[in-house]
Amino acid sequence: VTSKVSDEGKPAWTQVEPLCILERKGSTQEQFALVAIIIRTGRTHQIRVHLKHIGHPTVTDGKYTDQLTYNCDKEWCSRNFLHRHRLTFVDTDGLLREAVAALPKDLCEVLRGLRPADDGQSPGTMRRLLEGWVPGAALV
Repeated sequence: VTSKVSDEGKPAWTQVEPLCILERKGSTQEQFALVAIIIRTGRTHQIRVHLKHIGHPTVTDGKYTDQLTYNCDKEWCSRNFLHRHRLTFVDTDGLLREAVAALPKDLCEVLRGLRPADDGQSPGTMRRLLEGWVPGAALV
């Protein structure tokens, strides 16, 4: 069963912030945006559904892309390119907790197979991500 955006559905809030533009090496036709996403609700597949709805599904998403796109993506990215880099919540004692995780090694390898757009921002952002930077966090 797949989810979809619908007037009859439950409210869901997703904010998408582009970090950098990337291209597949050897192709100037195939561009991707690496984005940071903030959600205020936690609906099933919320990020994937909303990105598909705006015409930009996640890479290697076998559930919310067509089979051809999925197969093409799978050739260069073995899994859904989706990573929760920050999770905040209030624990049972009422304390705000936060967990932060840099991009995992397998997704860093996928990024290394891409080329940042020559836009003055993307090369630096990609370099910092590969060095372990987490959007919205300081490197220590």
